[in-house]
Amino acid sequence: MKRAVLKGYVAVLCVGILICAITSALIFDAKITGITENDMKVLATSLEEGFERAVQQQQDRQAPLDQDFYETLAMDLSRSAEGHRVTLISPEGEVVGDSEIDSTTMENHGDRAEIREAGYDRVGTMIRESDTLGYKMIYAAIQTENGYYLRVAGEYQGLISDLISFLPAIFGSVCVALLAAVVLANRFAKSVSRPIVDLSQSLVDVKDGSAVLKPETYPYDELQDMAQCINRLSENVRANIGRLHEERDKISYILDNMNEGFVLLDQGETVLIINHSACQFFGCEKNVIGRSFLRATRDMDFISSVEKAMKTGKLVTF
Repeated sequence: MKRAVLKGYVAVLCVGILICAITSALIFDAKITGITENDMKVLATSLEEGFERAVQQQQDRQAPLDQDFYETLAMDLSRSAEGHRVTLISPEGEVVGDSEIDSTTMENHGDRAEIREAGYDRVGTMIRESDTLGYKMIYAAIQTENGYYLRVAGEYQGLISDLISFLPAIFGSVCVALLAAVVLANRFAKSVSRPIVDLSQSLVDVKDGSAVLKPETYPYDELQDMAQCINRLSENVRANIGRLHEERDKISYILDNMNEGFVLLDQGETVLIINHSACQFFGCEKNVIGRSFLRATRDMDFISSVEKAMKTGKLVTF
């Protein structure tokens, strides 16, 4: 029982730790995602000023705002953004510049969620798998004063990465929790198994009605109820034994005051009852009770007659 309690305690603890770890990872992931989205928005907003300034300077020089200009500008903005991918998109959704991919090979981005959101609220964010890079990215887009969209993108690690980062903490927590569980479960198992062992041992004393337990000393209500039931059972057995003794004494008194000898045997010819007259007749003591009939007499006529009566089940007189 102690081992079963220990195993159950540890199993429940491990499940609890696993649930807590997954829940913590989900909360942590949501928190980190929110912080990352906000950081990307701030980064996009800060890059907007550089974009506007570069466009203004190009216009002041009366230089063309062509594909080469936007490609170069996208790479310059990416370097100032610590390597984050920067994409420049026209009001019509056409990609005019990208810091990592040739913009001429990219499809129209006007239907992208972050672009549509930026068109409504000026700044939009979205997490999805990149069609060009093939892995999940977090995007933040902002609409500039001239109607263009500046989009910043960073790689998004996601929940799996958060869970992996949690593994050392989870492993350490499991080790500490298991150690604590072994100690606590061992104490708990002892507190349960010890009184149960005591109750089971007390059942041996019930057969002679001597079991007397103190229910208030047991730590659990169920065990206290068991102790009370054992006490009642022991009282009933003691009372029944007392009545049987009284009946036995009455029968012994009657038999011992009979002039006729009386002997009761079982199928194995063991003496169950023998009265005083029979003891005098056979010249034996009452201590032959519980022993073979041969201890009471060696008379072969008597012994053979008893065996015949046993076999035939009829009255035998000799």
